[in-house]
Amino acid sequence: MTQYDLRQIIAEELARVIPGEAGKRRSRFDYVLPGFGERVHPSGRKSYVLQRTMGGKQRLITIGDAAILTERIAKDVARRLILRIELGENPADKKQRGRKTPTYAAFLQSYWEVAAPTWKPSTREIQNIYRRTHLEQAFPG
Repeated sequence: MTQYDLRQIIAEELARVIPGEAGKRRSRFDYVLPGFGERVHPSGRKSYVLQRTMGGKQRLITIGDAAILTERIAKDVARRLILRIELGENPADKKQRGRKTPTYAAFLQSYWEVAAPTWKPSTREIQNIYRRTHLEQAFPG
C-alpha cells in the first residue's frame, strides 16, 4: 500500500463522517437484545443503556459504565430489567421514592412540633440544645 492509497482511504472515511455529529452523544443498539445498547459520550466515555416503553413513555435506563461492567454482565442486568418491566414494575419508582422521602431535618422539625408541647420547660430547653448541636454536626455551614 502506497502513501497515496492511504491518503485516499483516509479521505474517503472522513467524507463519510456526518458534519455536526462531533460533540454529540451516540447510541448503538444491539440486534439480539432489543433496547439494549451502548452510549458513547463526546468525551469518549461509554455506558450501557436500556431503552424501553414504561407507562406509555420511552425511558432510557443507564445500566452502568462500560469501563466497569463487561458487556455480558450488562446484558444480564438488562434482561432482568426487561423481565421486571414486563411484569409491570418501574425501576425508576424506587429512585423517585427516595427523592420524596423527607430529610432528617424535616422529620426532626415535625417530631419537635408534635412532642415538645407535652414536655416540661426545662426538658424543652435541653432538647433544643441537643437538636441544634446535632443539626450543626449533621449539616455544617
